[in-house]
Amino acid sequence: MSEFTRVGILSKAKVRPEGLFKKGRVVVVLGSGEVDLSAAQIAPEGADLTLVGILGSILVIPPANARIFVSGATVLGSHPGLRPEGTSVDPEAPQLKINASTFLGSIRFR
Repeated sequence: MSEFTRVGILSKAKVRPEGLFKKGRVVVVLGSGEVDLSAAQIAPEGADLTLVGILGSILVIPPANARIFVSGATVLGSHPGLRPEGTSVDPEAPQLKINASTFLGSIRFR
């Protein structure tokens, strides 16, 4: 699965892509989301993940070998900043760019 979109309204939006990953979007309103990228292989040219949490939370399980950069905005919520702890900094690893926006919500990494 190279691309996906999941929306959860008053429910859970869960996705676990396997194989090559290029682009994904998860939107959660009054619910929760989970993006498990542990079985995904980031495309050599990089990948983009957009996360939106409105009165909800999204858990991200990043792939083992990727340079991860997080950007975005939060209003009365939280997200981890530029790079989650424990992620690869190998300069040769493919890049996963995460744009995370929350309103009364949170983005967490495991």
